[in-house]
Formats: sequence, C-alpha cells, structure tokens
Amino acid sequence: MPSIWSKNWSKIKEHWQWFLWGKRPYNELCDAKKQEARRDLYFRLFGIYCVLHAITMSAGIYYIVVP
Repeated sequence: MPSIWSKNWSKIKEHWQWFLWGKRPYNELCDAKKQEARRDLYFRLFGIYCVLHAITMSAGIYYIVVP
C-alpha cells in the first residue's frame, strides 16, 4: 500500500511542478526564464480564475432568473 501511495504522490508532485513552472524546476532556470515562468503561471492562474468566476456567476444568474 505505501508503494502505491508514493507512486501516486510522485505523479501528483510531477504534475504540480509542471503546472507551476514547466518541465524544469524553478531553481534551475536562469533569471529570464524565471520571469517568463512566473508570467506564465500568473496567466494560467488568471485564466482559471476567469473560468471559475464565469461558472459561478452564470450559475448564480441562472438561479436568480429562471425561477
């Protein structure tokens, strides 16, 4: 059982690192790439925020208008 957990945990860490910074860890990037990685991260987070905001607002408007 612990081997399954550690295998899944390593996959989660790998995907999380990819989501945050890309294929290489943040501390291995040069300064220009770090700036680019931060900008990409902020763009992805802003995109997720916009999608979640649109979903919740549309659900709220639907709830108010339909009944």
